[in-house]
Amino acid sequence: MIDAYIGLTKDHFEVFKQDYDVYGTHIVSDEYNDEQAVKDDTPKCTIHVMWQPMTDWAHVAEYGRDVERMFYCILYDDVDLAYDDVITFRGEEYEIVGLKYFNSYTRVDIRKKV
Repeated sequence: MIDAYIGLTKDHFEVFKQDYDVYGTHIVSDEYNDEQAVKDDTPKCTIHVMWQPMTDWAHVAEYGRDVERMFYCILYDDVDLAYDDVITFRGEEYEIVGLKYFNSYTRVDIRKKV
């Protein structure tokens, strides 16, 4: 069993990773001064990751029932991501709701837009 884990690196699951465009957002006001965040037309960057569903108790405690429509990834690149940026995943739009920075990687949490 232990032999199966020997040699696992951050590139071990490269075959499962895909490129995803990340779009910034901007605020638009209408004639009644109601503000709405709108996705930009062109992507600000592309990330190469594998999305995982959120299943651990810590995230259930943090996000509640929203974990049913949430995913996370581990990002080793140094890209400029921000909260509320939009990522198209499985043909639907998701927004970045969590960015957790560690020494060698960033954990990105996304939630399906409603």
